[in-house]
Amino acid sequence: MTIPPNPWDSGSALWRDWNYPSVDGRGTEHLLWCDREFKDSRNTASWDGPSQTFGPLTLFPTGTGTYQEGSLRPSLAAKIMNEFTEPFDSDNARRHAQHGTGLTTGDEISALIALLLDVRIRNGGPVRIFPPGGNAAGFPWYGHHAPPVLVESPVHARIFPPKGDREIDLGDCDPMLSSFGELSPVAATVLVKAARHYSEGLWLGEADPEQAWLQFVTAIEVVAVHHQTESIEPVDVFRAAYPGAAKKIMAVGGEDLLEGVAKDFKRLLSAGRRVQTFMETFYPNPPESRPVDTAARVDWDLELLDHVKKVYGLRSSLLHSGTPFPAPLLVGIGSDFDDDGCVPERPDGIWSDGNSEWDAADLPMHIHVFAHAVRGALLNWWKSEAQ
Repeated sequence: MTIPPNPWDSGSALWRDWNYPSVDGRGTEHLLWCDREFKDSRNTASWDGPSQTFGPLTLFPTGTGTYQEGSLRPSLAAKIMNEFTEPFDSDNARRHAQHGTGLTTGDEISALIALLLDVRIRNGGPVRIFPPGGNAAGFPWYGHHAPPVLVESPVHARIFPPKGDREIDLGDCDPMLSSFGELSPVAATVLVKAARHYSEGLWLGEADPEQAWLQFVTAIEVVAVHHQTESIEPVDVFRAAYPGAAKKIMAVGGEDLLEGVAKDFKRLLSAGRRVQTFMETFYPNPPESRPVDTAARVDWDLELLDHVKKVYGLRSSLLHSGTPFPAPLLVGIGSDFDDDGCVPERPDGIWSDGNSEWDAADLPMHIHVFAHAVRGALLNWWKSEAQ
């Protein structure tokens, strides 16, 4: 990839820091909060300084093993040497407002880690500043640091299957994270936006599962819109969405008129179809651990795309008409485990809540299964962009 001469051609702060590194020692260190503990791939003892490096980014596990299992903790420090600050000239400022992610470098790092490692993690803000030409050790600074709050469900039920308290290997971020700076500026920005929505879904899921559903759908739609715009011919999209109108336009003005109309409508057409096409193109693998009972499974080969379409329809109904998600998709899995410790992938049978009732056919999948499918498709797309 040829690095553009203007760093503000990307809306991603991390991408700019990655490709325009500091030349005068300037940098920041952010503290990332998580409910899990991390280790480097060498499993280095803490007194030897465990760390994992990805390009210009270094992650430091902070050794939080003494924290209570599942509790929020300052698990990672992320250090990156960054050259550019916010733009002041009007041209760059307008470009940043139109294409920016709205996130700091630390926010973007935490979002990508959440997507790569499937963990609840959020940036609390900077904790150390490395001034230009100053002491290489920098100085502590908590002026903008605010530890996040992780709200759990008020009832004793699980929305996502428990992860346990096993240390997470930072080496599992590779080779993806090391390739981040090789993405095009646009792809990097799209990836960060999608990762942010995915991470928000994980963060909010236990306390507000309906909002988590929205975040996961948005995560996949962000990249699906980009993929359609970049790789699918406008005429093909228009014909698939409006076959009758396409024939009428062809009869009046031929292929040239159809192409002109299709280009004008491309970004507006068939949002649900965009998501389905993206999922089909970057089809995710099924979960590794699955229930034995086939009634509790999603038929991954035959049903997944149809179920994704149903989820998108539920999301649209919520946003446009205020119709809530079906209650069975919001109560989670509770303590419903089979003999092998697996949880159901979908509700089965007849479900009721108050005066409402749903059949299993109306309930595509549990949220943790949808999140798995979204994450798998996003990572498959990331791999294709990094090649």
